[in-house]
Amino acid sequence: MKRMTRMLMGGSWQGAVMAFCLAACACSLQAKMTDWETLVWSQQDAAGKVDLVVKMFMGGRPADAAAALETLLAEGLGDREMIEAVDKLSPAMRQQWVTDPVTAEAAKKLLDRVEVAASNLRDDQDYIDSVVGRIADGGDARWQAAKRCVQLGEYAVPALVKLLAQTEDTRVRVFVGNTLALMGSRAVRPLSEAVRIDAAAAAAAVCDTLGEIRSELALGALGEVMADAAAQPMVRQAAARAIVRIQATGNRRIAEQTSPAGYYYALADAYLHEAGFTLPTLQGEKLPLWTWSAENGTIERKDVPAALYNEKMAQMCCYAGLRTDRSNTALRALLLSSLFAQKLELVGQFSPEAERAFKMAILAGGEQALYDSLGKALADGDTGLAILACQTLGEVTTGKGLPGDRRGVISNPLLGALACPSRALRLAAAQAIVSQAPTRDQGAFENVDRILPALSWGLLHEMSARNVLVAHPSDAVTATYRELLTGIGYRMTEALTTEALLARCAELPRPDLVIMASSMSDALPALRTVLLGVSVPVLLIHEEGGIPTARTHSLKPSPTLEELKTQLEPVLTGGAEEKLVAELLPNVSQRSAETLASIHAEVAPYRMSEIVPALRQALSYESDAIRIPVLKALGSIGAVEAIPDLLKVARSEEHTSELQSHSFISYAVFC
Repeated sequence: MKRMTRMLMGGSWQGAVMAFCLAACACSLQAKMTDWETLVWSQQDAAGKVDLVVKMFMGGRPADAAAALETLLAEGLGDREMIEAVDKLSPAMRQQWVTDPVTAEAAKKLLDRVEVAASNLRDDQDYIDSVVGRIADGGDARWQAAKRCVQLGEYAVPALVKLLAQTEDTRVRVFVGNTLALMGSRAVRPLSEAVRIDAAAAAAAVCDTLGEIRSELALGALGEVMADAAAQPMVRQAAARAIVRIQATGNRRIAEQTSPAGYYYALADAYLHEAGFTLPTLQGEKLPLWTWSAENGTIERKDVPAALYNEKMAQMCCYAGLRTDRSNTALRALLLSSLFAQKLELVGQFSPEAERAFKMAILAGGEQALYDSLGKALADGDTGLAILACQTLGEVTTGKGLPGDRRGVISNPLLGALACPSRALRLAAAQAIVSQAPTRDQGAFENVDRILPALSWGLLHEMSARNVLVAHPSDAVTATYRELLTGIGYRMTEALTTEALLARCAELPRPDLVIMASSMSDALPALRTVLLGVSVPVLLIHEEGGIPTARTHSLKPSPTLEELKTQLEPVLTGGAEEKLVAELLPNVSQRSAETLASIHAEVAPYRMSEIVPALRQALSYESDAIRIPVLKALGSIGAVEAIPDLLKVARSEEHTSELQSHSFISYAVFC
């Protein structure tokens, strides 16, 4: 209008008319565009609305474009609709929106909203198929589709593998391989299952991609392909290339294996024992497991509780390893360990069906695998798993005694468990030993000379009280501690010298606690060596007026009863373990006494000097269910030194008539 006014004032009425017409047309056109935009906006889907925003921005109207983006966000469109609309934008346009000061804020909100929506759709198979379909279609859209696949991670792998198998286009196959490689370790688990795909070209591409990712988690599957004589040469060659690349950079303990079974064993062991090594990047209450379905020719997914993920993966590796080497005892033992670990995670949540399946798997593994699993648990210091293995061995009874190795040498882990610091573990091992021991009717049995002392060491003699070793050069001090400890239910042994201390600690059963003079503290390193790594708490006795060391617990030479209890309780109480001990103790003691009572002296003439004191000690039990078989055992094995004990029980009016009767019967053996 200013231009038109200037023209009129300048006398050019023709120019003024021309300017007026142009301005009117411009105003009319702008008004029509606004009306048109409003009409079209109301009728368009998300993609159409994004196109309109692009036109506004490219038409020099960034403020209108920003307002339109805010409107788009406020409309509450669905996740998938929003993603597919924004994914059609070129990378250049995205960059312009984000860098323009007028549209930057609204554009960032939109793009953040899209990223959140994409993570919400990782379980939506229709969405995943549509994204992978854009890769198959080619064109510029495949680049953004590849980005979405990388974002989806392992959830997109089955659809991408399916595309690999179906396409004949080499360029698409290469593009898919590159997309999978960009996912990195997140793609390894489902890709490892995909190596068994029928299409040779696709299987080779999968192997090459695993080699590109260079994750040791794929070594088992690749090794299995290499060992499969029925596999296509091109697939076996691709697997060989991948293994070489992974071995150059992978976990040495896994990569140095030389067989598929070895790879699978090392992987399963890592899943069970290397915390954080193989945990998935995904978070949530449930995590995906991937398996190859030969029937459907696809990778199938099953979600499991996150707490069980590593145990389940270990089991899958063990089953895969046994598929290649059915006689591999180490894999069988590790499989049972993973089943035990899974059961420990589900304490109180095991259904009857799950319990039956668990026991069937245990039985299928075999008794030797159970022993191997226990041995590994002991070596790893896994007390919970070792207790469960012992309890299971107690249920799978053979009545043939404890097996030795091929040379006839006893190296049974149940005997090793009797030397462990955990009292609950010792009891569980003892219960299993009792279960393995046969009845008298079966006569002599294998390794009886080791079973019977084990019953005395780990059952009767030890289980009546906690075993405390007091080491002090003063008889007066040890006498004080004996009076206090036995008065509150503990059993005490003493040592007056350092040499005696070390000798006592080398014997079975190990002490539950060592109380020693501070003047003997120089023997602590030697004590740890004698205990063979078994963790036994140590309290120091300091001389009156002496200055305690920086240790948490210290005692006086003559403590009061309350002072002693205050120091012992935090050391010897074990919460849940003590509860398990209370449950196991009566049954184990009774069954061990019954087992000893069932064996004739001529069958078991071994180490009676250790068995008889244990039986005599067991007569102090309050339960007749334990004392009656103990009396039978003393008579059965002909323990002459026990005659005074038998007469004492028989003559005591404090005992029941049934107990007195059994005592007379046992005494009659010697008459």
